[in-house]
Amino acid sequence: ESIAEAVAKDLSLTAEVKFSVPEGSASEENASVYFFNYLAYSLLSVLILGISSVMIVLKDAEIQKRHHASPITRDSLTSQMFGAMALFTVATWSIMVAACFLLSFKNNLNANFLLFMLNSFVFALASTGISFLIANLITGRNAISAVNNIVTMGSCFLGGVFVPQAMLGPTVLQFARLLPTYWYVKANTVIGSLSSFSSSYTGEVYRSMAIVAAFGVAAFGASILLGRRRIQSA
Repeated sequence: ESIAEAVAKDLSLTAEVKFSVPEGSASEENASVYFFNYLAYSLLSVLILGISSVMIVLKDAEIQKRHHASPITRDSLTSQMFGAMALFTVATWSIMVAACFLLSFKNNLNANFLLFMLNSFVFALASTGISFLIANLITGRNAISAVNNIVTMGSCFLGGVFVPQAMLGPTVLQFARLLPTYWYVKANTVIGSLSSFSSSYTGEVYRSMAIVAAFGVAAFGASILLGRRRIQSA
């Protein structure tokens, strides 16, 4: 009886809890952040599979001989290839973003969604560079699916797509900083909590976008160097 009285006394106590919302942040997180985080997996996977499948065909020896014998210059062929990759990237990104917009039309008519779109587009361009680099490294069609699974699943698990970054250990996060997915998800997390869009609040978002873009530029540069070295060795 004494224990029951003590428990009842403890349970009768009340406390007032207040959650402080940082200045410039919304009281509730934007639900679109989850869609755009998972978009990293589907977007990267589709781009790797699509671009690598075409590049493997173009690297075929007989097709390369046909290109060399044609009146089309190498610069023209390269520009057409990059144009096709850009068109495929924009089409893939547009379809996936349109799906999110249509699923929640009313909730997406805000500045947050525009930032989500911009961040995902930068990530799409960086994914194109990564896909182009992978296409220049692999040599057979059977390797495309294996490499695609390793790159997409690994980067998404470590980058915070499937497991929130707040739940990842410090060692994992240190390694994840070497992946563009980490910075993409980090930007999405900040965008989802914004209610003010002045430069003091969006600066971290644009810095993350710049880092993602740098990954894409580095991947494209490495791909071009590999292509030139392959041509010289041939």
